[in-house]
Order: sequence, then structure tokens, then C-alpha cells
Amino acid sequence: STLVGITHTIARVHVWANRKFAEMLGYPAEDIIGRSTRMFYLDEHSWLELGALSDPVLSAGQPFVTEWPLRRQDGSMLWCEMHGNNVDPGDRSKGEIWSFLDISERKLAESELRRALLHQQELNEINEKFGPRVTAIVDGLTKLDVVTNSDNPQAENFKKVLSTLVDDVRVVLIKMADRLHNMRTLGSMPRHKQLKIAAET
Repeated sequence: STLVGITHTIARVHVWANRKFAEMLGYPAEDIIGRSTRMFYLDEHSWLELGALSDPVLSAGQPFVTEWPLRRQDGSMLWCEMHGNNVDPGDRSKGEIWSFLDISERKLAESELRRALLHQQELNEINEKFGPRVTAIVDGLTKLDVVTNSDNPQAENFKKVLSTLVDDVRVVLIKMADRLHNMRTLGSMPRHKQLKIAAET
């Protein structure tokens, strides 16, 4: 089966879409036909911006290529590599053929790599100013923030927290003090934030 979603649009309205395109966006194929392409964009601004970028290129008879975030029917976001071409470069009234390749995993990997490089740069600067001991504590606190999020099972979190004690107990003490401060200031926060922080603590 094809890995690429393909759709034919006229005046930014879908007149045809292959099964893969419907699957990528989480819609039945029949729910796509006859509807505006706006339905897949994060918001009105994103949809208008893509149109403003692509229209001059397609009007000149050239293919348009970009990477753009879209929204599935369930509300989740995905990144797509999009290729747009005129059906007939001499007659734009015949519309465009668009292909979509899901590149969400690649985008996530790129984001994680940028985050890791930035973190290492910050650690290098801290090491130059304050030495290796402070750097180790900051690094430990950063790693602790990653493993103690509310999405992980509490038991697994606890094991990971204990594992940091081997390196430096001060990391856990600082994190405990931070969480204690968060709990003491819960009263000034909205209810949903209170529940989130309480669950994380």
C-alpha cells in the first residue's frame, strides 16, 4: 500500500483523496470530498499562511514544497512534507494535486536533538563558571525533570529517582524542596493546575 497521501483540490476544496490521505488525517474518505482544506490546519492563520506562500509559486507554474503541521480529526498534530503541483500549469481552474508524507517522527527526533545540544551547551557554560560539581547537580536536576513527569507510572518514577541517589543526593533534596514549594503555593492556582501538580508530586 502507498505511504503517501494524495488529494486533488480546486480552489482549496477537496474533490478527490486517496485512502492513505484519509487514514493519515483520521477521516472517512467520504467526509473529505467537497470540504475546504481548512479542516486539516491548526487554525485559520496557519491555513491562510500556507495559501499565501503556495499561491504565488503555483501561479507561476512551479511546484510548491514545504513542511507543515496539520491536525487530525482527533485533535492530535502531525507534521507533513507537502508537495503541490498544478494539474494543468496553463489552467489553474483545474486545481492542484497535493501529496502528503508524514514526517512527525523525524520532526520529533530533530527537536530532541536540538534540545540535547542546547542542554550540553548550557552545561559547558555552567562548568566553565562554576565547576564540575555544580554542573553535575544541574545535569541531574534536568534528568530528574524528564523522568518524573506525570505520564510515567509512579512506581517506575520512584525507581528512577532512587537511582539518582547514587550520583548525588543533593539532586533529590533540591527537587523535593522545589516540589514542597509548589504544594505550598497551590492555593493561588486554578483547579486544573492544582490537580496536575498534586499528581506530579
